[in-house]
Amino acid sequence: MVFIDGWHTFDQTLVDMYFANRLIGPGGYIVVDDAAWPSVSKAVSYFANYPCYRVVGGSSVFAAKLANLLAKLLKPIAETVFPRWLYDHAYRPVKYPTMVALQKVGEDKRSFRWFRSF
Repeated sequence: MVFIDGWHTFDQTLVDMYFANRLIGPGGYIVVDDAAWPSVSKAVSYFANYPCYRVVGGSSVFAAKLANLLAKLLKPIAETVFPRWLYDHAYRPVKYPTMVALQKVGEDKRSFRWFRSF
């Protein structure tokens, strides 16, 4: 398990998560504090898209699951109607609680061309 509570900028959080991903094996966890911060939330969203990770915890797992379901249904419409900053500002508070855990469920086998919108 790696616990991340570092500098709260997007780039620093992403670097912390990148190296945590390299350190842990399948079955391991990355726990990120202050995930409701906009910059930290973006980094968590990026890693939550990795095929080898799943979000498994937080102070409100139900809210996170509901938010992810709503995002899948409404995100394509909301992103075209509202500016990205407004969408992120309205959606972020329910997307992740203050602390979130991601479990590595397999090896990281992404190709060098892998990308998912976050």
